Amino acid sequence: MKQRANKCVLFLICLAVAAGLFAGQAFAVKYYHISRPRLGFELDYELDNDKRSGPFVNRDDTTTTYTERLDIETDGWFYHPALVEYILTLSPEWQQIHEESKDWETRTTRTFLQGYDAEFTFLQYKPYTLTLFGNRSMSTIKHNFAQQSKIDSTNYGARLNLKYQFLPTILSVARYENEQSGFYDSTTTKNESRLNMRHSRYLGDTSLEILYIDVEDTSIYLDSRLISKEASLLNIYKFSGEKATLTSFVGFRDKTSNTYLEKGVNGYENL
Repeated sequence: MKQRANKCVLFLICLAVAAGLFAGQAFAVKYYHISRPRLGFELDYELDNDKRSGPFVNRDDTTTTYTERLDIETDGWFYHPALVEYILTLSPEWQQIHEESKDWETRTTRTFLQGYDAEFTFLQYKPYTLTLFGNRSMSTIKHNFAQQSKIDSTNYGARLNLKYQFLPTILSVARYENEQSGFYDSTTTKNESRLNMRHSRYLGDTSLEILYIDVEDTSIYLDSRLISKEASLLNIYKFSGEKATLTSFVGFRDKTSNTYLEKGVNGYENL
């Protein structure tokens, strides 16, 4: 009863906020701006009946799934458009699963997820731009001969873009979290850092990419961790007055996990 009450209250609040914003094209004052929201509603109904009969099995299972999701999307800025702009989507989602079977008692499970997708961009007209982002969503994995699984995914991070003509650079960091429940319970976390640099003068077009990944999986069967370090340098030189180009590449990789170790260097020249 408490979950139903929370569901109704949140739905009414969302409708009230949307109705207030829809009164005009946008809500704006001197120091911030909120664009007219865009609304979406999704309702999904699914019935799955599984009957099996044989010498050693006699089953009749019925699963009914109801899913409702409300999307509210808007954008705007704070203080000044040149300082920070944002895009925001709120996606509250409710799911109810009703299971009936001859082998066990009737079960009903209810799930609520406050989904969202947000991106904030700072100083987009400057030579240096910072972007903060994050989102959360829920998905379902279906199994033919077992209980379905739900995955709650969350990721967030930041991206710094240095737009200098001599050496444009993008530095990004992100974290990914996945929690799977149902037929198979597991948790996966991933931390990723990436650096991209490029230089397009004198010796041709040169690009450098450095990637660091740390992935950790936890489940009832096995715990594992993978740390990966990779770097690559690519240069494409165009001879003046000729159509010929010289491509040079060198790469480095170092991957370590619970079960194996991999290290290597590779490169090539192509004229």
